[in-house]
Amino acid sequence: AQWFWGIHRMVSAELELPVVRLQDGTQATWGLGRVGVGLKFAPWDTERFPFAIRTELELPTASQSLPEEMRTGSGAVFMTAALKRGAWSVQTDAGYESDRAAEDRALVFDAAGLFELTEHATLHAEWTGERAVKGGEWQSYAGPGLSYASAGLRVGTAIMAGLTDGSGRLRVVVSLGREF
Repeated sequence: AQWFWGIHRMVSAELELPVVRLQDGTQATWGLGRVGVGLKFAPWDTERFPFAIRTELELPTASQSLPEEMRTGSGAVFMTAALKRGAWSVQTDAGYESDRAAEDRALVFDAAGLFELTEHATLHAEWTGERAVKGGEWQSYAGPGLSYASAGLRVGTAIMAGLTDGSGRLRVVVSLGREF
């Protein structure tokens, strides 16, 4: 679940509370993931090329059923951009994510192409990935999604297939967001 607040025309905040299900063979684990707190700042006010710097802090929860790497805190800095032309838009994030351990620092990215089907429904294609700074394989996922928004509430889903050997086979993302 995500909540967004517009603090000022060029500053917004986000709170993210993920419920995570991990599948390992026949064993499934559910738990509360890291709570994300973010702040987005646009250094200039322009509609031609909206650009922002986004910081995020993920705080561990007490969910002992999840693996250790999901029970540690992390911080991230992203450059975010968006372009919109008619019913089409593109949103991108590229950044750096780290926790206290040097081996858990990564370059991360996310890109989404969106098409407004109606005033409330949006079809999107997403591509996301990460790679550890100290080497290792890229983990990359891509897939389609659909979201519906009404009265400040947005519900969405995406089915993301693993594209690289370092990725899992499939991720299903369901989101619920409220704008304030």
